[in-house]
Amino acid sequence: MNPGCHFPEFDYYIRRVRIAKTSALIPTIKEAGLHIEEDVVDPSSLVVEFPVHNEGKSLKEVSIWEQVALAVFLQKYWSDNQVSCTVTFRPEEGGQIKTVLDYFKYDLKSISFLPKLALGAYAQMPYEAITKERYIDMIKNVKQIEFHELAEDSVGEKFCSNDVCELTQ
Repeated sequence: MNPGCHFPEFDYYIRRVRIAKTSALIPTIKEAGLHIEEDVVDPSSLVVEFPVHNEGKSLKEVSIWEQVALAVFLQKYWSDNQVSCTVTFRPEEGGQIKTVLDYFKYDLKSISFLPKLALGAYAQMPYEAITKERYIDMIKNVKQIEFHELAEDSVGEKFCSNDVCELTQ
């Protein structure tokens, strides 16, 4: 459920997704009972909140060493390309970052580190911890969305050079 190479941050959480105000999905999302609000950064976007319950391993059980080792494993055995990985670390692990990077330096193409802050680093964080009670409250009025009935046309990119992209027809 998480993008790239990431463990879920919490057992119960809100997953926020940005979507264009012009998207044809907006009426369906509203009808489903999901919370939608204005994006505090991008005036052309809205933020949709999805309540999530994770039943697997979460970041509270995973060290920065295990997170980086997973990125290295996936990069070596699953993908020839860089695997997207932002390692979330607790304050007491901050001093280990240099050692982790030195240890894995020949196995990583790129990696990011983000400190775990109690209140989040900024407004409308992609993930926000919630209680089981809040999760239950949030999902009680949410209806199933039939995404297979929805469609939006998009134009794919052929390639980009400098500041110009050629589009496929």
